Amino acid sequence: MELSTDSERLADVSDVATRLAEAEAEYGVKAVRAAASLIEKGNPGECYECGRHYARLVGGLCGFCRDGRIPP
Repeated sequence: MELSTDSERLADVSDVATRLAEAEAEYGVKAVRAAASLIEKGNPGECYECGRHYARLVGGLCGFCRDGRIPP
């Protein structure tokens, strides 16, 4: 049985760290995709509240009116 050298042990630790970082990144991507899938697509049109035309309305309202903000 041959003992591992320090450089081989460091390579093993580095490989484990790389796999862990990749797994965490993949988990993050999946979490963002799952959250994004819950966002309504919306449609272009005129906002029922402020009357301005926007590329994306959800429930007939622009993002400003949905959030209770004044459009620019």
